[in-house]
Amino acid sequence: MGWISSKPGTQTVKILVWAENTGFVEKPSVRHRDDPYWTESPMAGNTQQWGCYSEHPSTKALKELQNLLTKQKIEAAKAPKKTDAA
Repeated sequence: MGWISSKPGTQTVKILVWAENTGFVEKPSVRHRDDPYWTESPMAGNTQQWGCYSEHPSTKALKELQNLLTKQKIEAAKAPKKTDAA
């Protein structure tokens, strides 16, 4: 288990992981497990020492909820304003 500490590029992230013997260790150049790099690049063997990452299901659910709320706010802003007829 780890935490993404930064995203220096578009393909890789730095992950902060807990190592029992050394404490927190930052792993650079970590790619997503579904990244085509792992099957297409001849250099994949050199960087697999840093491992790969996959998002936790709760993180995915939170992103979906955030997108839904954003869409609702946009739709509410576009809706015509109701006026009170007195």
